[in-house]
Amino acid sequence: MQEATVSYAQAIFLMSDGEPTDDWESGLEQLKETRWFKAAVKVAVSIGDDANKETLKAFTGLIESVLEVHNAVMLKKMIKFVSIRASQVASKNSNVSDSGIDMGDKQKQQDLNANIQEFNEEAAREPDNDQVD
Repeated sequence: MQEATVSYAQAIFLMSDGEPTDDWESGLEQLKETRWFKAAVKVAVSIGDDANKETLKAFTGLIESVLEVHNAVMLKKMIKFVSIRASQVASKNSNVSDSGIDMGDKQKQQDLNANIQEFNEEAAREPDNDQVD
């Protein structure tokens, strides 16, 4: 992350199908202090209805960055969708300071969230077969 010309668009995915079983808060606080976390767009994925969406929101910072999937087909589509959109958003908002930290982090996350609505609309139209267990 030292050189803007050689850095890639960072996207961090957190996937959950339930509740945390450890001291996730202290781990998340440590993660939030890293340059990678600060520069990345964050997306959390609730697999099924049982994931704690408030915990996932704590990771992303915004409930709009929490997606819900119910089958393997939509999970694959979501990963592809977010990866492509994160690259597009990151390249559009790239502005690295002398310290190597991207100054457009909040804007990148907001731009990605605007695109997530498109995914959610598609997910709502998908049949709920091929359940993810």
